Amino acid sequence: MRLHMLGLLAVTALSLAACAQAGAPATTAPSMPAAASALAAPTASPLPTPVPTLLNPAPPEMLGKWMTEFAEGDIGTITISPTGIRIKRFASADVRLEVFGDELVLSHSQLCTGEGRYRWSIEGDELRFDSIEPDACDGRAKTFNGVTFTRVPA
Repeated sequence: MRLHMLGLLAVTALSLAACAQAGAPATTAPSMPAAASALAAPTASPLPTPVPTLLNPAPPEMLGKWMTEFAEGDIGTITISPTGIRIKRFASADVRLEVFGDELVLSHSQLCTGEGRYRWSIEGDELRFDSIEPDACDGRAKTFNGVTFTRVPA
């Protein structure tokens, strides 16, 4: 009896599948059963993927490579991108940069903790930094506070 029921179920399923395919146009693929389609992973997200935006990036006139000669006689360079500064002096460090008008915040350095806040200005090919508040990172303060950098031609 059990084999008879299984055979009857198989014949019924095959008959239903044949009927569904016979009624469908020749150019379309057979549809997936409802249970299987519920398990299928969606191919695309219904929501658009957000595009990352830069928060408080450096202005275009600040971008590029700058250099200075420090009082100790050593040469330092900074390369400014929209969101960071690569400093090369005694060592190299990458620092996160955010600009708020004529103020900037330097943070997330491999060599310093905390933030440094500086006022910046550009006159011609000279970029100057002045501390807004004392910077807890001595190396960062010596690199930026009261220092004028000259633009390096591209």
